[in-house]
Amino acid sequence: GKVLRGAWTDENDQFTLFSAMVHREGVTIAQVQVPADTNEITQVRALLAGVPARGTERVVVTMDAAHTQRDTAEYLAGERGFDYVATCKGNQPALLKSVFM
Repeated sequence: GKVLRGAWTDENDQFTLFSAMVHREGVTIAQVQVPADTNEITQVRALLAGVPARGTERVVVTMDAAHTQRDTAEYLAGERGFDYVATCKGNQPALLKSVFM
């Protein structure tokens, strides 16, 4: 997610966009505005709703530590059938321990 510098909503809130891109081509394939009363963590479903899995091609989602959430993992792997790579930090000690066990 990125706050657009100098861009404001009618309510004088910052304007934040959340984007998905294809790494190989370096192009944005989906983008949503993050509502002012929430953050990008709550917008994963909205962002990826229109991203199709093409036939037998695997979709691998990479995400930063903010998205290392159980709900996000269940949506990506369980509902969409996508693989993912997530960053794990020390603020989730049980998960971090399981990664290194």
